[in-house]
This record gives sequence, structure tokens and C-alpha cells, in this order.
Amino acid sequence: MDLWQMVRADYANIRELCREVLRATGTGPNSRARLFAELDVELERHIRAKERVLYPVLERDDRTRGYLPELRREQQGIRRRMDALAAMPNKSGHRWAYDFRDTVSDISHLFTLEEGGVMTMARGVVAPEDHETLRRAFEREKIAAIEARRWHVPETLVPARYGLSNSTVLGALAGIAAVGAAAFLWQRYGESQGRTRHAGFRRFQPAGTFAGRGGMRAGAMVGSHPDVRGSTNDALIRCIEECYSCAQACTSCADACAAEPMVQQLIQCIRLDMDCANICAATGSIATRRTGSNEAVIRRMLEACATACRLCAEECERHAGMHEHCRICANACRRCERACHEALRSMGAGVAGTQAAYERPRSETRPSAAGWR
Repeated sequence: MDLWQMVRADYANIRELCREVLRATGTGPNSRARLFAELDVELERHIRAKERVLYPVLERDDRTRGYLPELRREQQGIRRRMDALAAMPNKSGHRWAYDFRDTVSDISHLFTLEEGGVMTMARGVVAPEDHETLRRAFEREKIAAIEARRWHVPETLVPARYGLSNSTVLGALAGIAAVGAAAFLWQRYGESQGRTRHAGFRRFQPAGTFAGRGGMRAGAMVGSHPDVRGSTNDALIRCIEECYSCAQACTSCADACAAEPMVQQLIQCIRLDMDCANICAATGSIATRRTGSNEAVIRRMLEACATACRLCAEECERHAGMHEHCRICANACRRCERACHEALRSMGAGVAGTQAAYERPRSETRPSAAGWR
């Protein structure tokens, strides 16, 4: 089904619902009140999808631009009438049915205006290569309208609007939870060690600025592990800090992109932000562990994290001139990418499965030190 077939299918579905509402009697699933509520949802989905997907395209062409003010006035009038009908308690009365017939007449007039004019001309306005993109966007907007009502959240927060599955978002939220839990534990550990009165200031410095200080949370936590006893790989510690910092930046950037008016142009940025946030959080978590050994996995995670950060940085840099949050996120991704490469170099060319690559160079630590460093 192409875009125009989807629009015509909406017309037919809404017209049939209008007829069913007028025929409905009694109570239950097929009552007038239930069918009217279904009509209200379908009509709102259809109008919002047109306003957010089709109308911006039609606005750019002289042949169709002139139609839009009238179409918008018609739609606003229909919305007001539907709201008034929804507020009337007795939907079985003659007055409600009379007002509803007037609303149906307005809906029919709107659809006739579109079918006989603007939608016909729109076929010549929309380039053939854009049809599939607009069809997918139209479908996403309709799904988002349903899920926003179901979850009672703004449509900008509905994953389907950006072509994302609910499982992807749940994975991102799990990553965010891991970042928050790790940050909370590091903060509590620092407090238990008696931080100076300047600790609050250090907490807001960019990740990676704690190297060489007692206030570096990751170094303090990892260094306190029984198998480490203070002998740590500083490059890997810096990488852990940058991973968690980058996960937070990417999560925040995706959230800010979702609130931008031009969100349709930021869908790829949101996707890469969320992917990068998940991978960075997972890499930071795995790199933090010191019990046992799993060098092959940590190497692959660092490589994957560097790739995710590079791709996310490249996409954010495309929008950095217009959106400050993209510029900040791009910088965080670049720092994390460099930190991952430095951590890999610091681990050397050790044989997968050994622990030697996680230790400091032998001149800097005891020859008998065991465990990941």
C-alpha cells in the first residue's frame, strides 16, 4: 500500500465509522459512545499524520501551498466540534445526533476538498523517490498517536515515531539505569573516603579530568578490588570514565533531538545516539569488572564502542552548527573513541584469555600482581 492508498483507506475507514456511530444503539462494545471514541482516535491520527508529514511537503510548492490555510481551518473546526461532542454526557439524545450529523458533514467536506484538489496535485509535487519515505513517516505518526494515548505521554516520547521498537528503547533505559547505578556507587564510595569541600566541583568536571587525582572515582573503585590492590591500568580507567560520560551525553542528546521541531530530520541522529549510549554503558560495565578474566570480550567491546562513538560523532557533527546538544554529544563521542583506542593500545598484543594485557607495564607494578588491571 503506497502513501496515497493509505490516505484513501483512512477516508473510507473514517466515513464508515461515522455511519456506524449514527446507526449505533444501546450499550456495550458497539454502543454509540464506544464507536464515537474510536472515531475520535482514528480522525485525530489521520489529521496529525497529514499535518506532520504531508503538509510540510505541500507547503514548499506554489501549486499546493494555497490550499493549506483552508484545510487547517476545516480541521480545527472539526476538532472543536469533536471535543464538544465528547464532552456531552448523553450521546443517545437527539441533540447529540443532530450536532454529530453537522460534524460528519464537515468531515465529508474536508475529505472532498482534499480528494478533489490538493491530494491529486500532491502526486505531482512529491518526488517518486520520496514516496516510500513519506509512507513510512505517515505510518509512524499514526502509530505514535495511538501509543501516546495508551501510555499517556507526549508523542515526542513515543519510540514508534522515530522508527524504533519498544525493545530498543527498553534496552536504552536499561543502559541508563546501569550508568546511574554505577555513578551512584562511585559517588557514595567517594563520600565514604572523606572528599574535600571541592568534591562537588570536581563532580561536574568532564569525565577524564580526574586522571592522576585521588578523586577519580573509577580508579578508586577499581583500585580497591582485592585482586587489584591499587595497581591499575590508567588508560583503561580513563576509558571507563569516558564510556559512562558518553552514555549520558548520547542519552541526553537523543532526548533533546526528540523535542526539536525538525525531529524528522534527526531520526538517524536519535538512533545512533541510543545505540551509542547502550554500547558505551555496556563497555564501561564490562571494563569495570576485575574478578576473573575475559580479555577477548573486553577487546571486542572496546572496538565496538570506538566504532559506535565514531559513527555517532559523525552524525552529530552534521547537526552541530544548528543544535548545541549535538555539538556537545559529538565532543563526548570523540573523547570516548580516543579513550577506547588508547585502552586497546595499553593492553598491548597480549594473547586472548591472559591477564597480562590488563596490568600496568612491569616497570610500574609488582611482577606477582594478579587479576585484571
